[in-house]
Amino acid sequence: MLWEVVFNPEEEFVHLTIEGSHQLEDIREMCVELFSVAKVEETWRLLIDTRASTAQLSTLDIYKMPKLFQSLGLRRNSRVALLFSGASVQKTTFSFVRTVSRNQGFNIALFTEAEEAIRWLQVG
Repeated sequence: MLWEVVFNPEEEFVHLTIEGSHQLEDIREMCVELFSVAKVEETWRLLIDTRASTAQLSTLDIYKMPKLFQSLGLRRNSRVALLFSGASVQKTTFSFVRTVSRNQGFNIALFTEAEEAIRWLQVG
């Protein structure tokens, strides 16, 4: 599994691109780097591109994610655009991630098109 975190100064968001299979521990490692860059760049607009990856998460893993996000420093006023391939398995998984996270006060939205995700990030 590979990932890259890059700050986009023109659009003022932090972009995480993930390739390969990932689990909850991998997500923790990625979020440490993602949130660190967000804090340094003073922007909490985050684009997470999972289109080239596969999440291997249990239901319990998904329930743990909001607490993980909070413990690693994700702010409630963040805007997180989660970009995925649209495959039915991923849609089900990420829809559940969104629901659980929103129930804990995080602003996460799902997208299958990068341009739409970037527009949503720019609105807030």
